Order: sequence, then structure tokens, then C-alpha cells
Amino acid sequence: MAPNPSYHLHLTLRASFLALAIVSLSISLLSAAEISPSTPSLPVSKTSPLVVKFPAAIDVVRYSFSDEEDIDFDGLPDDWTRRRGSKFPHYVKGQIDRTHGQTDLRSLRFDADGGPAIYYSAPAPIDPDHAYIFRGAIRASNVAHTAACVSISLLNSRRQRVARYLTPAIVHSADKWEEIELGPIFPSEDVRYLVLGCHLVPGEQLDVSGSIWFDDLWVGKLPRMQIVSNFHAHFVNADAPIIVAADLSGLDGGHNYVLDLKLLDFDGGVIDSTQKTFAPLAAAAPVTTPVAEALPLATTIPKPPSSARRIEWEIERQPPGHYRVTAELLRDGEVIVSRETSLAKMRLQSQLVADGEFGWSVREPITGFTAKELGDITGQSGINWLKYPVWKPAADGDNATIQKTLDIFDEIQQRGVRPIGVFSAPPTEIRAKFNEKWLGVSEVFRLGPQFWKQSLEPVLARYSSVVRNWQLGDDADTSFVGLRNIREVISAVRQEIQQISRGADIGVVWDGPYLEKGLLRETPNFAATTYHGKLTRSLSEAATQPEVWVHLPPNRQQHLKATERASGMVKQLIAARTKGFSPIFHSDVLDPIGGLLRQDGSPTELFLPWRSVVLSMRKASALGQFHFPNGSASAMFARDQKVTMLVWNAEPTIESFFVGDRIRTTDLWGRPVSNRYDSQTGLNHIEVGPVPIVIEDCSEALVRWQMATRFERGRIRSEYSAQDEAIVGKNPFTQGVSGTVKLILPEGWEAEPHQWTLQLAAGEEFRLPTRI
Repeated sequence: MAPNPSYHLHLTLRASFLALAIVSLSISLLSAAEISPSTPSLPVSKTSPLVVKFPAAIDVVRYSFSDEEDIDFDGLPDDWTRRRGSKFPHYVKGQIDRTHGQTDLRSLRFDADGGPAIYYSAPAPIDPDHAYIFRGAIRASNVAHTAACVSISLLNSRRQRVARYLTPAIVHSADKWEEIELGPIFPSEDVRYLVLGCHLVPGEQLDVSGSIWFDDLWVGKLPRMQIVSNFHAHFVNADAPIIVAADLSGLDGGHNYVLDLKLLDFDGGVIDSTQKTFAPLAAAAPVTTPVAEALPLATTIPKPPSSARRIEWEIERQPPGHYRVTAELLRDGEVIVSRETSLAKMRLQSQLVADGEFGWSVREPITGFTAKELGDITGQSGINWLKYPVWKPAADGDNATIQKTLDIFDEIQQRGVRPIGVFSAPPTEIRAKFNEKWLGVSEVFRLGPQFWKQSLEPVLARYSSVVRNWQLGDDADTSFVGLRNIREVISAVRQEIQQISRGADIGVVWDGPYLEKGLLRETPNFAATTYHGKLTRSLSEAATQPEVWVHLPPNRQQHLKATERASGMVKQLIAARTKGFSPIFHSDVLDPIGGLLRQDGSPTELFLPWRSVVLSMRKASALGQFHFPNGSASAMFARDQKVTMLVWNAEPTIESFFVGDRIRTTDLWGRPVSNRYDSQTGLNHIEVGPVPIVIEDCSEALVRWQMATRFERGRIRSEYSAQDEAIVGKNPFTQGVSGTVKLILPEGWEAEPHQWTLQLAAGEEFRLPTRI
């Protein structure tokens, strides 16, 4: 039985001298190695989204190495201690220099003499109610291979180290003072002391002359303000309200405090704002507030610390999209602390999908958010693969990182995501045997099992029960390319891994041109390579070739707008997926410029474009191009009798077509795109521009009908005479259809006949001859 109502289909037909003809058919149908494995790296405040200057900070410690700091005149700052041991030779000289300084003629000087050295300050009392910031200065002269940095160690009441942070290392200094900054640092509840360390770190090649100075080391404290961060604070269901919660502590009495909160849109415009005025409290009762009702992954905002005061702001419902939240704490009218975070408002997915085509690469162990949060994020990102570094922590015995990695693998597997173990950063002891010109992990593996076997054993013992795919080197490591004995090297690694993990697959990073030459035959199981437009899946069709996995490097061009970077990333995703590659990875998901997530787990402006397109293409069939009247480019993917179209045009235009009466049109961030329906013509008029838009819930049968309908010859002779042509097509519906076809020609053209009546069975082809 033919369904009702009636639909109108419009098809653009092209011929060489026939400028444009439209068949109108009315039918009845329906992405630098760590110095220490336990050392989280905080952002330098020059590039951090946090405030750069903290004029309201209160001094905690300050070292300028003046005479008052060397009362016993032994040439060393009082109460400081030097690291001793066989690895820290005593002959490396370190003392107060009374002839050089940044602000006066005093500083702490090390003379490079072929070894490392560390001086630690006396423990300074701190508390978990404040945030701490560090500033200092380092100068290096006549050193080429030695680095200098400052560490900040946080100790508990028993003076055991709980956490350590390192400033960026100063190397190859131009003999001038370089200012360094670190923080804010937020101590955990058990922290009671802070210790500064001045580090001299030689490279593989040793400097036996030259000097390094440290000066004006300062730590200050500020009231602690944190915007509550967890999965549901950053990823909000489309129908749920936005709840912003900020925890404040370390507030001093006798002042007036105001918390200024703003919700910003994608372009930085203020959508909503509020100001909360309050007085300091000694303590506040913990509050638990539901984030949203009926979420697929229901949770609550975590409780604040016992000494913190929670300020909450519930924002009226907003449409889907990427948002930023800023918080400024004012004391007596002056801003003293600022924080910023981001969130993505979207339709959360509750259905588990296994064996998809997309994945992420994580280049460093995650420290800024929990394994549970990463699991929740991966479950909403459209990925089914995760590359994760496993070598250094396991071989170095970093039990905390090992346990978190195991927790991560457990969480992502519950969401249908397959972990891939990456042998990237080698263990500290092995890495120390190589010089500064590190080419990649092939330098280790080419030396034979006797050199690296022992370091692989703890990795395999920890992870082989959950990891079946192992990659040698991260996605940026192409050191295996050109290696002469690569077959022997990979064979030895495979043999070692498969002794514990039988059937495991081994992969290396490779270059497309080398794949084309067949230089990897019968070697690794898969070859990870950077995707580019000329790369074709035929490289891996031969049985003796490895499977080709492609990855998209993050776009680090800071001068580009987020819309431009998103557009480029999405078009690469579409091209790789259309060519049939699987899996397809983002090669550094935590990259500070071109990544999808920030270090705290909040989404960047690129997360939603990735997610929108990947969810459209995952487990779907590529249909090819749709021929739009104004020539817009497109890609279409069919799943469950519905089609999602991705459409863009170099110039802003309006495309008029019809693919269903319930389509949804959005941009890459989920925001609505203009879609005007013309009841007289039965067409949708949709705005299209350089950035792809997403058109969902298109009828697959209507799309296939228009793709199949065409002129038989497609061109006519360039002469004034009647010429024969025909319109051909096929009924893609699962039932019979009937209707009328009318050929509309440009003014001055004629066709006979120009109208036909159709009655077609399911799947039946048609041919309608005419003379033009």
C-alpha cells in the first residue's frame, strides 16, 4: 500500500550547453619528555588561561640571597640543604654569588662541571585553603647542554612529598635573566609544607665550564577559587540547565567579597552574568546539588572541601553549543583571582556502540582528571580506540600512574573503547643512555632484546590481559622509517610480546610514500601514518601489506580562527572516512592549540565539531556526493534508513532541495542553521558556507532517488538542432510509487515530451526519452 503524504523531489541536471534543467517529480510515497615520572607539569602563566599577574598575593617565601639570608657567612643560604649521593658529585660548585643578580648583586650560582646539583630550601608552612604561585629568574652563561629549572615540592605533616611541580627548563640561554612562572598550585587536603628546589640538569653531553644563576625566588598565596570540574560540569545534556559551582577558601576577614560569574558564547559574547556578594566564613556545610534530571550518566557535583564556601549559579536553559564560564573574585572592588572553564551542551548518547572507525591518541599520562571522567568523555566522543603511553611508568615502577592507567583501560572498555598500548617514552635508565639528538624509540629496539627486553616485561605483566594492540612509538615518531633491519627488529619485539600476550598485534609509525613502495611487507600488523589527500586505502589491500591506520595531526596554527581549524579538521575526517580508512585517530587529543580537551578534561572549541562529524559517520555507509543546484560540496552517510549530509561551499550561498520533511540542520557545534521551507515548491532553503553544516534525518530513499536520476547522455552537441536525450533513474523505495515527472528548461528551450506519468515497482528502473 503506497503511503501518503506527497513529496516533491528536485534534481539538478548538468549538460554542456544546457545551463540548468530541473526535473520536478511529484510522487505518492513516504594529538618534551618528562623529567620525573611523578612530576605534573603546570602551564607557564604566560600561556595559561589564568591570570598572569597576581598583585594581591601575600608573600609566603622570598629568596633574593642577600646577606641577611647568609647570617653564618658560609656562602650558602641559611637552612638550605644540598642533595647528596653518588649521582650528585660534590665537586659541582654551588654558592651565593655577591657579584651578579637580577635586582641586586646577589644570587645563587652553580658552576657547570659535568654533573647535576640540587639545593633545597627550608620547608615553608602552607595550607590547602589557598592557591600558590611562584615566580623567579634564571640566567645561564657559556653552557650548551645543561638545563636549569625550579621545583616546588608539597609535603604532608610528616614532611613526605605528596606532589612535585617543575618550571619549564631554561636551556641555551643568551646570557640574560629569564623570568619563570608557575601556578596557581592547589594543594591537596594533606599538604602542610612547601619546598623550593634549584636544579642543575646536565645533558648527555657534559658542560665543564659556564655558570647558572637563580635569583628572586618568590612564592605567594591567594584565596583559593576553583570552578567545580567533573564530567557533567563540562558536558551538559541539551535539555538540562547549566549549573556553575565555585568553591572558595582562604578568605580574610574585614573585606567585602564579590564573585562575578559570566557565561560566554562561542565568540566571547556575554550571554548571562551574575554577581554574588558574601562575607568570609570559617567553614561551610558541604552541599550536593544535582546537575540535571534524567541524564543517561546521572551524577552529582562533588562536595566542596570542608573549609570551602560553595557559590552556585543555575543558568536558564541554553541551546546546544560550546560555552565558556569565567569567574572573577573581587576583594574590596579589586579583582584578585580569575578562573575560566568551558563546557559543551549537547545531546548525550546513552547507547553503547562497539567497533567504530575513530580513535584518540594520548601522548602523556593523564593527570588533570580522573579515569572515570575520561571514560565518560570517550563514551560521548564517538571513538572506539584509545592510544595510551604505558612504557615508562611501568618500567620505572610508578605505581600511582600504573594504577590510574589500569583504571582508565577498565573505564573505557566498559564504553566499547579498545586500549592500544604505546611504547613511546622509554624508561629513565634506558633514555639516559642516549644523547640529546633523540630520534625515537627505534634507537632502543634496534639494539636487540638484550637491551630492552627487561623493560618490556613489567609493561606486559601489567597490561597484556586488556591490551591486544601495541604500537612502537607515538604518532609523531617516524624513527622506524628507513631502518635497514626493520623486519628483524619487529620480529624480535613481536616474539617477546606474544610470549605473554598471544595473538597480539604490533604496529609502527610509517610514511605513506614508503607504504606505496611496499617496504613493510610481512612486518608489522598495522602501520600508523599521517593522513593526506593523496593517501589511498589500496596501500593495505595486499595480503602481505600491514593494515593502514591513519591519524590527523592537531592544527597548531594559532593565527587561524577556531572555525577555520574546525573546518579543516572536519574535512580531513570526511575525506579519510570516505576513502574507507579505519581506524582514524586524532593524534594528540590534549594538544594545547589543536587538541579536543584541555588538561582538566574540559572541551576545547574543536571537541563538538569532532563529535558531530564522527557520530554522523560512525558505523555508516558512505554514499558519495549529492549534486546541489549551487554546486556545494558534500558527503553523505547512511545508517538505519536515514542519511546525514555534511555540506559546505567556498562562498556563502543558499541551497534549495528536498530530502525529507523532518530534517534537522545545525552547524558543527550543534547550533541551529537557517532552514526555510517553501510550501509552494516543497523545497528547503538552507544557508551553506565555508564551514561544513550537518543535515540530519534525511530520507535515504529520497536521497538515493535524486542521486540516481540523471540525463542519460549528460551533454548535447554544440549545434542548433533537435537532439535526443533521456532521463534515467531507479525507484529505491521498498514499495511501488506513482507520480508525474516534469522537465523544466531554461527560457527559449523546448523539449518534447516534457512530462511523463510514472508507475514503478520497488527497485524498478525507468527511462524517459525526449527530444530537446
